[in-house]
Amino acid sequence: MFERKDGHFGASMVLPTGLAFLQRILGAGAVPGEVYGVLGPDNYVSSTLLVKMATSGASHLANSLSNSAIHYYSFRYSLPHLQMDVISATTGISRTKLENIRHGLSDSEQGFTPDEHERYGAATRILNPHLRLFDMQQTSAILSDSTRVDAVADSIAANIAIDRDRSNMDVAAVFVDDAKEACGRQVDRSRAKDNFQLTKVLDSFATSVRRRIAEPFGCPIWIAQPLRAQLGKASPLSLPNHRDAMYSKKFTDSLTFTFAFGTRDRNGCHRFACVKCPPQSDPAQPIVVRVDRDIGQVVDVTDEVIVDYREQRLVGTAEYSTIDIDAATAEALDLHAHKIRVIDSAE
Repeated sequence: MFERKDGHFGASMVLPTGLAFLQRILGAGAVPGEVYGVLGPDNYVSSTLLVKMATSGASHLANSLSNSAIHYYSFRYSLPHLQMDVISATTGISRTKLENIRHGLSDSEQGFTPDEHERYGAATRILNPHLRLFDMQQTSAILSDSTRVDAVADSIAANIAIDRDRSNMDVAAVFVDDAKEACGRQVDRSRAKDNFQLTKVLDSFATSVRRRIAEPFGCPIWIAQPLRAQLGKASPLSLPNHRDAMYSKKFTDSLTFTFAFGTRDRNGCHRFACVKCPPQSDPAQPIVVRVDRDIGQVVDVTDEVIVDYREQRLVGTAEYSTIDIDAATAEALDLHAHKIRVIDSAE
C-alpha cells in the first residue's frame, strides 16, 4: 500500500474514502498533497463515486469533531441537483422522494417513512457544517479565453481561501467534477482549433491543482474525468487504461492514483480497477461494482457477479452455473491473474 508514514500534512489528515474496495488499495485513505483521478464512461458514474466519497468524508469529519470541511466543485451539475445527490448518497433515499421535498409536497404526498425522515434530518445536520457545495457552471465569464493553464486551479484556490477565512474551517479534501467541463470553461470548443487548447489545459490540469491547491492547502484532491467517447461501446468485460481520458492522453501523468470504470452492463454493473499507481503500491485486482445513481450508492458486487468471457458480459451467479476448468485453459485465458471464474454459457 502507498501511504505516508505520518498521519498529518499541514492542517489536514489522511481522509478515509468510506468505500472498502478503495481502502484496500489506498490503505489509510487519500493523502494530503496528492491528486487522485476517476475515469468513467459516462457522466453519472464517476460523479456518483465522488459524491459518495465526499459525503463519507464529511461524516467522518463530523464524527471526529474536526474543524475541517470537504469542498465539492461541480462544473457539470447545478446546486439543487448536487444537493439531492448528496442527500441521496448519505441517506439511501431515492432522488424521486427528494424531488418531492424540493417541490414542497406534504408529508403524505412525499411518501417518506418515519425512518427516512429521521435519516434525512440526521444527514442535513452532519453535512451542513462539513460539506461545501459549489456550483461552478457560471465561471465561463471569468475563465473564458484565458491563456493561463492555471486559471481553473487559481479560481478554486481563491474560493477555498475566501471560505476558510469566512468559516474559520480548514479544507480537508477537494473534489472536482469534472476536469473536461472545468477546463472547457477556458476555451470555445465550437472552434476546432480550440480542442488543441483544451488538450493543452487538460494535460497540465493535475499538476496545476497539485501545485495551486493540494500542496498549499495540505489536502487531497479527487478529479473526475470522462473516458474517450469510443469506449462507451466497448464490452463490459474490457477495462480502459490511464491513457484513455477524453481529449488528453497525458491527463493522468501527474496523478498519484487513477481509477477507472468499464462500460456499464445491462444490470448496472461495471468492472472497476486501479489503472495507474505509484511503483511501491500493490493494487488489488479488478472488481465489479454496481452503481445506483437514484440512491447514490456504489457497491462492490464482485462476489455476486461472474465474468462470462464466452457471452462477453457480467452475469449474476443465479443465472449461470459455475464449472471447473483445467489449469492449461485458465493459463491461456489469464484467469489466475484476475481471479475470475469461468462459467458455462448454457442457461
